[in-house]
Amino acid sequence: MKRRILVVDDEECIRRIAQDFLVSEGWEVDVADDGPPALKQIQKRHYDLVLSDIKMPQMDGLELIRRVHQVDPHLITIIMTGFGSMETVQVALKEGAYDYILKPFQLAELRQAVERAFERQQLMEENIRLKELAGLIEVSETINTTLRKRDLYKLLLKTALSRTDATRGSIMIYNEQRKGLEIVAAEGLEEGIVQTTLVKPGQGIAGVVFQKGKPVVVSDITKDPKFGPLRRGYQDKAFISMPLERDEELISLPLNASRRVIGVLNLSHRTTGKKFTLSELEELRVLACQAAVSIDNMFLFYDLEEAYLSAIQSLALMQEARDSYTSGHSQRVTQISVVIAKTLDLSQKEIELLQHAGMLHDIGKIGIPEGILNKPGKLTSAERKIIQQHPVIGEKVLKPVKFLAEVRLIVRHHHERENGTGYPDGLNGKELSPLIKIISVADAFDAMDSNRPHRRALSRSQIKQELRQNSGRQFDAQVVDVFLKILKSRPEKLLKKQTGQGLPDLGEEMLQTGSRPGPRVRQSPAGGKKKVKIAVKA
Repeated sequence: MKRRILVVDDEECIRRIAQDFLVSEGWEVDVADDGPPALKQIQKRHYDLVLSDIKMPQMDGLELIRRVHQVDPHLITIIMTGFGSMETVQVALKEGAYDYILKPFQLAELRQAVERAFERQQLMEENIRLKELAGLIEVSETINTTLRKRDLYKLLLKTALSRTDATRGSIMIYNEQRKGLEIVAAEGLEEGIVQTTLVKPGQGIAGVVFQKGKPVVVSDITKDPKFGPLRRGYQDKAFISMPLERDEELISLPLNASRRVIGVLNLSHRTTGKKFTLSELEELRVLACQAAVSIDNMFLFYDLEEAYLSAIQSLALMQEARDSYTSGHSQRVTQISVVIAKTLDLSQKEIELLQHAGMLHDIGKIGIPEGILNKPGKLTSAERKIIQQHPVIGEKVLKPVKFLAEVRLIVRHHHERENGTGYPDGLNGKELSPLIKIISVADAFDAMDSNRPHRRALSRSQIKQELRQNSGRQFDAQVVDVFLKILKSRPEKLLKKQTGQGLPDLGEEMLQTGSRPGPRVRQSPAGGKKKVKIAVKA
């Protein structure tokens, strides 16, 4: 691409000589006879260099330099002056001029000054490019270490917006089950639109980009023959789910991974006159490529997690199948734990850990003899010691699965007590996490609420009495208080007698965070909740 120069001088002969010579040297050259018309031209088109006289009728060269750098701080300026005072030159250089030429000048001097300016500009561009590349490398490293879907999508969109100064945008991922693109991260869009949008391949801008696998840039939607009809009377759900403005430039890039398109990155500028630069478009292309690879790797990671988790959950269900009395116990403990956790306003990550831990907390019983598990009478001291090993066995079963490391600790310690008399390690309340405290109460409740070989289920009043009596000793006092309030105000959430049906199956909800088609978007609960911190007893 040829460099473009603007020559500004009120003397026509100087403008003509400079223009003819610089064009003969291979550059594109425009001219202006004063500062104001020069500024208008600079605002309309891109220039690499401004060559300006100092003394002009309406606006002198010094003021022009100031105004030029307000429009484009990186635009190089050279001053031409017939007034050879060094003071004038020094002022021009302080204002940001790169160089100066004294009139009358030789054409060779003009060529040398312009060549030096362009050499400097090339170095500046290379430095900027290196900084951008370093920034992209840093972003790529962060992306590659982010495996939680929600965090990864937000990071990618935030990076794309910040590096281009775009004002709104979205990331859309193809959901294989729903056969369409869903919005998984968005900025500048209404929540209702984010929740409901589903774009079919070939529909609108994003659908076309997904189907063709090629980026689309629209500078003026009113003049675009293919997408122009989307601008009025129709909400373009296929792009950003909002009518596009006349002055709004947009770009939609495919997320290509392993020779397939997995989604689309959409960005737009709403500020009049703001356009994506070639450098920004190249950065977005690199970012979209890196994002697609990272998202695809994340899908593979979650697929592997699901396979491991499904296999281990099958073992847990096989263990429960050995004992008709405990059928559905893990599901009920999970459901109760989640209700408590949500009441305490725990994070989504903590709730997910509880879901896994609840389903797997008794997996170690697969290593306990069936005769001990189903013994109708009282256990002997030796038999009790054997059954108290099931948390240790459970931890060993889960140990090879690295992503269940936090779950493994909950499984090992779900029979510990606040006063330190539990098993297997005799930990006390100070050493137990909030999640362990929740599982402990949920597990004990369902055990008391269920028929067992050696006894019938306790009544609700007996269960409440047991929980109150052991609050602060076996169980965390605050968890017990919260649970009893739930038991009183929302019993339908918890109370399932032994009907053979148990509580609803949590498998689909638990595995949703790792499904390939993309996460189900969950709305935040309406209204604010006061966060409750679980008290830790001494």
